[in-house]
Amino acid sequence: MASEFANRLAKMQENGSWQNAKKLAHGVPSSLYNMQLQGLELKESQNGNLMIAREHVILDGEFQGEVVRDNMNLSNEIGQRFVAQFIEQMGYQVPDDLTQIEDVLTAILNDAPSYTGQVKHSEEGFTNVQIRKLLSAEETPERVVEVPTKPEPAPAVKAPTSKAPTAAPAKPVVAAPAAKPAAKPVQAKKSEPPAPTIVAGGYVSFNADAGDGSTVAIVGKVNSIDGTTVHVENPEDTATEYEVPMEECTPAEAPAVSAEMNPLYDSLQAFCQAQEIATDESDTLESLIVKVKSYKWPADQLTADEVEMLKTIEADFVEAAPVAKPKVVAKAVAKK
Repeated sequence: MASEFANRLAKMQENGSWQNAKKLAHGVPSSLYNMQLQGLELKESQNGNLMIAREHVILDGEFQGEVVRDNMNLSNEIGQRFVAQFIEQMGYQVPDDLTQIEDVLTAILNDAPSYTGQVKHSEEGFTNVQIRKLLSAEETPERVVEVPTKPEPAPAVKAPTSKAPTAAPAKPVVAAPAAKPAAKPVQAKKSEPPAPTIVAGGYVSFNADAGDGSTVAIVGKVNSIDGTTVHVENPEDTATEYEVPMEECTPAEAPAVSAEMNPLYDSLQAFCQAQEIATDESDTLESLIVKVKSYKWPADQLTADEVEMLKTIEADFVEAAPVAKPKVVAKAVAKK
């Protein structure tokens, strides 16, 4: 039934906006895109947790100019590892003091870095962007990206600083909200190491839904690889595992284990006390290993558990002295 709005609706149909809106109702398709960072902000999630909100604008292709948004959880250690990995990917040193994180994020945003990003959508409707490679000026598509105007009200933008960097000529320029002046974060541009690979026995990180609109990074050991599916040990319950698509995994370092949580640390402490090797509260697992390995140990005078522990740290053993066999004395026997 026609209404007074029919003509206006027909014009919207003609200009193609309705078709484009239908296509992007659930965001851009899951795929690999050339992207540029245009938003990076520390904020609070709906349940009160701290998270980092990111905005990535697509630089080229069918969806050029579309903005993809995702969040990184900062409220737990696993999420913090993912944030630290992101900072390193952007070419910056991870600060020792977490209170400096906003200054580092501001500096990264002012750089407006470009990269290839893997966009993924979960069944629950969450979106995540995994950064695969930081792009150089030569690799970045040579065009200026104009971010399309959105119908919803734009968020308040902080006043631009006087130290906003000028982008390289070949690098696209995106209108990015400038945050409060950075306090001089330590920047360390590094040469890119050879790309690591995903193998059984190694470690990978991948993102899981935190249930509040943000994502949380999981770092786990790869049990096996079945085609394009990676079976990852659940760090919270080693009797179970995750089945993760290969494209969603990123090679990672084995998570550090504190000395207090390492059973080898307790065993070495007890061994040193029994052997009267001086130790103190400042000793780490590594320092205890060095102290124990500075001696050679007689295996025949230790328990089986102690020998096994020393073998674990590759300690040296003293060869057991050969036991002399009793001499057989020949006795003269008188002939009958």
